[in-house]
Amino acid sequence: MTELAPQTRDVLSFGPFSLVTSERLLTKDGAEVELGGRALDLLLKLVAHPNQPIGKRQLLAEVWPDLTVGESSLRFHMANLRKALGDGRDGARYITTFSGRGYCFVAPLSRAGPPMATSLEAVTNLPLRPPLIGREEELTDVVALLGQERLVTIVGPGGVGKTRLAIASGWASASAYRDGVWLIDLAPLSDPSLVVSAVATALDLARGATELSAALIASAIVGRRLLLILDNCEHLVGAAAELAEALVQGVPSLTILATSQEGLRLDTERVYRLDPLALPPPDAIDVAGYGAVALFAQRALAADRRFDMSEANAAGVADICRCLDGLPLSLEMAAARVPSLGLKGLRASLDARLQLLSTGLRTLDVRHQTLRSTVAWSVGLLDETEQLVFRRLGVFSGGFSLEAAMAVVAGEMDPWAVADALARLVDKSLVALERTELARYRLLETLRFYARELLQASGEWDRLAERHARHSIDVFAPASDAWETTPEPEWLSTYLPELDNLRSALDWALADPARFDLAVELTASAGFVWAEWGLIEEGRRFAARAVDLLDDRTPGAQAAAILHDASQLSRHSDVGQSLGLGERSAAISRQLGDTLGLAKMNLNLADCHLLLAERPSEAAAAMRGVREVLLASGHKRSLCAAMNALGRIANRQQNVTEAIDNFRSVTELAKQLKDARWEHVAVSNLAVLEFSRGDVERAIQLGREAVIGARSLSQRSRLPRALHNLAAYLLAADGLAEARTVAEEALSLLRGQADSMTTLANLQMWSLIAALEAQCNEAAQLIGWVDATYERAGSQRNSWERRSYERLLSLLGARLSEGEMSSLAAEGARLDAAEAANFAFDRIVRSGAGAGAPP
Repeated sequence: MTELAPQTRDVLSFGPFSLVTSERLLTKDGAEVELGGRALDLLLKLVAHPNQPIGKRQLLAEVWPDLTVGESSLRFHMANLRKALGDGRDGARYITTFSGRGYCFVAPLSRAGPPMATSLEAVTNLPLRPPLIGREEELTDVVALLGQERLVTIVGPGGVGKTRLAIASGWASASAYRDGVWLIDLAPLSDPSLVVSAVATALDLARGATELSAALIASAIVGRRLLLILDNCEHLVGAAAELAEALVQGVPSLTILATSQEGLRLDTERVYRLDPLALPPPDAIDVAGYGAVALFAQRALAADRRFDMSEANAAGVADICRCLDGLPLSLEMAAARVPSLGLKGLRASLDARLQLLSTGLRTLDVRHQTLRSTVAWSVGLLDETEQLVFRRLGVFSGGFSLEAAMAVVAGEMDPWAVADALARLVDKSLVALERTELARYRLLETLRFYARELLQASGEWDRLAERHARHSIDVFAPASDAWETTPEPEWLSTYLPELDNLRSALDWALADPARFDLAVELTASAGFVWAEWGLIEEGRRFAARAVDLLDDRTPGAQAAAILHDASQLSRHSDVGQSLGLGERSAAISRQLGDTLGLAKMNLNLADCHLLLAERPSEAAAAMRGVREVLLASGHKRSLCAAMNALGRIANRQQNVTEAIDNFRSVTELAKQLKDARWEHVAVSNLAVLEFSRGDVERAIQLGREAVIGARSLSQRSRLPRALHNLAAYLLAADGLAEARTVAEEALSLLRGQADSMTTLANLQMWSLIAALEAQCNEAAQLIGWVDATYERAGSQRNSWERRSYERLLSLLGARLSEGEMSSLAAEGARLDAAEAANFAFDRIVRSGAGAGAPP
């Protein structure tokens, strides 16, 4: 959720119009009026002095400061202003011309009531974008389609503005999707198998997942009212279509908006073809209202404050827009050249360049030829150094830092010459500068593909790709040590932006046996970040490929690191495999005399043993000396993990006092690190301990803290368990009403994961709630499914789940005969996981609230 602080707005009203002066926003009946910058400046000057004529010279001096323009410009923009206001139509009169004196605003003018507080509440990752220009009709169309269809694909050539229209449509539709609007950019991906991972990551479903699939995503979001925007599908159209079809079929409340150069070719798809911006016909006199001209004029003014669109140059601007076929990307790149070429020079250069490139790829759509020609023309205007830098920037995926550009692109060049050329490329709109805390750069995707083509054609691709991979090694080499003491948000902001570059570097290095040594070195440097980013399945695939490359020639430290990361990534999917990989890593660390590496590996092995309930003694053996090594090394975040593991071991061994001391140590250390995640883990474990030893009130207090902490974490996957635990504490204290509310939220978040242990325990809780509310038949059926599922899984209830289970059986035994109980339980046992969850929702959660008094 994004909340904007209250702002004071000066709102002037006249007729159907409202003018927010501080925001330079003019609306008519609530809808934004498209108005050029100069025309808006004129309106602001006029309304500042209502009923007072303002002379032409004064208006020229104040609207065009430090710029000499003629009265023709003033007349041109005044005419556009009057047209936008509808001045003179149906008797409406806003601006009067006083011959020889100037212009006067004459409409009744009032200030809107008290200062307005504005707020934006949205659950979304959509970026903020400036208002669309020339796309009002298309925006209305797409928003309307989203209200009617489940899958809409905006189709059109590269550079036509599909992404901007999709983002604007997402913002315009946000209020209809209570669970959010989420943008998933597929452009940086090259592997179709990563489409599912990208969607899961955007929805925060990937963190901790051992396997990812469309079906699992669908089950996790079923019941949510979401809009997913799958952007740039064209190069992964098959994988995008497969995922979209599965989600649309599996999640009835989901809507998908895709953008692609071609349709997804699904029966459920509604294709919306996006044409270029509207162009004025050759004989048009009033051209300012056409979308292509409006966009060009705005971008040209942004690039050069001296630019002025007037009667004198309107025809030339319209001609440029027609030559560029109204493609927004082409228009923006051309407008960026106005400061250096001027309109006449731009038009002449454009003519020659387009004529030269008109015999390009005939197999492509005409508009693709035009875009390719425009990009080639824009790149062709660069000097030799700029062209070289632009071409080499094609090696990056996603964004890159200035340091990365200097390290990877330079080669034989002076790195500062690269920095200088990069700045010029930003000025010429060939490279985008992302306004983040640490400046990052990005090539627009169309430009990146073109740069990559040039790089591959030059014969430099492999040389640049190797430098890119080696730079990635340098980037991630300090990541592990930094993670130990750096606050998590700061650490993530440093390394997570490099995800796409890491992926592409690994893909390149693993593609050729001749590069395997480099692949091993890169995996050893960066392999641990997958777990920290929550991309378990993706990281496991990369780690497995690297493990297969290990041999006697592999440096021991690299082999140990790769085996350690592979063990950690496989721990929750295959504990046996994790133990085997971990033992191999530990053996290498012993041989190398690497006590720190051995301590971290033993910590991972202890976690493996703790996953096997019958092995706390093996876990304790693995942890001998680990705390001392980590404490001496100053590796504080690993020390948090070690203290937590020691607390869990002590709890398993019934040493509650020692367990509490360890968990409290984790809390104190986490506060020092400002690590909300480890603080949440420690508070949750303390709550469980207090509950286990009978202090229910203290458990409820800590349980509430754990829920608050889970809500604040970006990793929201911890919230269902925290809610479930709190509900269990409340039930034990006979707080049925609050427990029911908390348990319902937990089950809503868990729905679709009915085979998880948390959901299993939660459904047992709902069986108890049903029994407490005298819904004994429903309780018996549901617990029949829970019992059967525990048996199939070979799992056992923990101590306090057993106490809850015994309480349930006692309640049912007082109301049902043994035969009735057996029959109802057998009926429930025949349900599958999804049916059991639906049964709980329909028969207990929704229908049973307050159905009867406690027995």
